[in-house]
Amino acid sequence: MEDKPLYFKLFAHNIPVSGKEKSAIYDLQKGEIVFIPNILFQIIQDLKQNPLATIKHQYAPNQPELFESYVDFLIKKDLGFKTKSPESFPEIDLSYQVPAGIYNAVIESDFEQYDMNLVINFLDELLCRHLELRLQINQVEEDFLLSFFQKINHKSFRSIVVFMEYRAELWQEDWAIKVFESCQKIEQIIIINCPIAFKSDQYTDKIIYTTQSIEALSIYKKRYIVNINYFTEALHFNPFYNRKVSIDKAGKIKNDLRDNHNWGSVEDNDLIEVIGSQEFKNIWEASPDNIEGLKDSPLRYCQFFPFQLSKNEHNIWSVVNSNILQTANEDKLG
Repeated sequence: MEDKPLYFKLFAHNIPVSGKEKSAIYDLQKGEIVFIPNILFQIIQDLKQNPLATIKHQYAPNQPELFESYVDFLIKKDLGFKTKSPESFPEIDLSYQVPAGIYNAVIESDFEQYDMNLVINFLDELLCRHLELRLQINQVEEDFLLSFFQKINHKSFRSIVVFMEYRAELWQEDWAIKVFESCQKIEQIIIINCPIAFKSDQYTDKIIYTTQSIEALSIYKKRYIVNINYFTEALHFNPFYNRKVSIDKAGKIKNDLRDNHNWGSVEDNDLIEVIGSQEFKNIWEASPDNIEGLKDSPLRYCQFFPFQLSKNEHNIWSVVNSNILQTANEDKLG
């Protein structure tokens, strides 16, 4: 009986990703990235269907030791293994599905220019999971604010982050603590533009007073997310915009608060209908593979890209601020 040929397989949770100058292997189980030369990426692709001996002869007929060094590197990094039964090790499912109509919402409000309860009810109907509130409360009474958060506590949101403009009563009368305790879904309250920076003694890292503005806190910082959920979402969608809606202080519906374009007012339009339109969802599909300047980076499926995008007449996406992109597109972690 003829002996079966030997194959090489990456572990299913290790996914090779090509880049312009170098490639990478995403270890989605350990949350790590291993950079590799582009030639090794191509070898890995060819090894999916062919035995080791065939690919060794194809790439290094006169230097078999060089080919073996590549394979040994992958094995020592615990990225793959040799086997005579490659069919027994199927590749991981990289499809992406989430049940929620809206995953993330960012809401600005001073509780005067539009009905916040209307927006909250819309988002609840859409099964929104994560809510970020940016609140100006200069004219808001404590009882009204607490009542608002008590109502939210019974909605579908899984987590809430609250940014509130500094007001003396927040500190002196423990408003922030009362708000935090009124709604179990609040993960964190950040009091912005405070005269001094400090953390709550009672809820350290949950209630934070900062001297910074919301604009300063929103400045782009490199962040890498290496896991199966983020990877599969980035394969098919734009993780920053996908299933996201923003409402600005005037009640205008936007894909992102920084956008000049809006989709009308929440009080004059059915939010569910707007979000369901293909025009609104178009940017959701601006995956890293479809954005100039990002599509050639081996880190395109793990780096957080909160960039404003524009589309030209040829339906090609690009980043509005190319200077930010240049900084973000350095192929290194940390």
